[in-house]
Amino acid sequence: MRNEASILIIDNETKNIELQKACLEPYNYAILTASNSNEALEVLSDKAIASIILNVSTSKKNCLEITKYLKSGESTLAIPVILLSVSNSKAGKPGGWRFENDDFISEPVDLNELAGRVKSSVALKSCYNRVRNSDLKLKNEWAEGIDELSADLEMIGDNSIEAIYRLAAATECRDQYTSSHIMRVSHYA
Repeated sequence: MRNEASILIIDNETKNIELQKACLEPYNYAILTASNSNEALEVLSDKAIASIILNVSTSKKNCLEITKYLKSGESTLAIPVILLSVSNSKAGKPGGWRFENDDFISEPVDLNELAGRVKSSVALKSCYNRVRNSDLKLKNEWAEGIDELSADLEMIGDNSIEAIYRLAAATECRDQYTSSHIMRVSHYA
């Protein structure tokens, strides 16, 4: 049974892609791959992605292009990005965070750690999608409620005017002279 989540692996090393694919295979994700930013952007424009594994060795320019694209679009803004970097030092991590990724793993990658982080990022994206869909549903319901309320207020206003005219007509039946006065007062009201 295929999982509905699609994972995009962006790495210019075929060996790394194959290792990561093998690591994620038991989870039945749909695995998509790209070796550079052009391929990645093409995949991102065509597919709904649940998580991205981005290797910095692909090049800083490619990483910046990809993260800039992700953060600029409504449909791509919340895709979690797991950044892979060869740096084991803490000095390497801030450079990675500049790319606005959501997670960071030092290379060599512990495949069990990668699998766990991908699983967590897919769950995070799924939660985001549920919240976003609920938010859109509530906004639509709110807009419908406002429309109904506006229609009800308009109907109440029309009914009020009708009641004033009927009272004026009833008064006219009793006294012809004061009816004109009441009509003028009702128009002012």
